[in-house]
Amino acid sequence: MKVCLLAAMLVAVIMLQRPCSDSVAKFVTSFDGSGSAQMPKPGNVDRAPEGSSTAAGSNGSHAGSAESGSGYVHLTPDMTEQQVREAIEKARTSAGSQ
Repeated sequence: MKVCLLAAMLVAVIMLQRPCSDSVAKFVTSFDGSGSAQMPKPGNVDRAPEGSSTAAGSNGSHAGSAESGSGYVHLTPDMTEQQVREAIEKARTSAGSQ
């Protein structure tokens, strides 16, 4: 009896997974009004330029540099505490000069 109930529940979960996920996706994307056109999908995600700090490697020369004048500083997990402090200070000074 328990095995039959478990099998029925498994079948129900598998059968209802797609309609429920579609409904939740429509509900969540309905808040901003843009729909799924703005959702990231393979092919419409912008990649970082080749010379940006994400592709700079581990030499640290580009770590914490502002990317394309956006006002944001890219912090990476491999940065030391001193590099993080320098990047934050650089962002503060550049924000104060604008």
